Amino acid sequence: MVDQSVAFVAASDASAFVFTKASLTTGVGAEAGAVPESSGLRADDPSRPPELCRIFAEAKRAERDGRTYLEPRFASASIDEMDEADDLPISHFADREQLIEKLTRFVEGDVFELA
Repeated sequence: MVDQSVAFVAASDASAFVFTKASLTTGVGAEAGAVPESSGLRADDPSRPPELCRIFAEAKRAERDGRTYLEPRFASASIDEMDEADDLPISHFADREQLIEKLTRFVEGDVFELA
């Protein structure tokens, strides 16, 4: 599966990785970690700008001090490394509607400038 994911990313204008607690396994985390490596994102002069990749990770809403926060639903060293080593932004979502909104904003705002 890693080869298939690497090929898909290489042929794409941008990449979105969507992680939920239910779908995160060791294999998925390792596969996601291999994609930035193969795409040259870890080089000083990456072949693809990190802004064209985004991690979307499931979170839960929490209230503190009258404010609502999104707290990650899981921890993953592989995903955390993608943010730290590759400068890939992580965007958290609490439900399907919020994920769709954030994915749309990513594609329309960062990948393609739509008129």
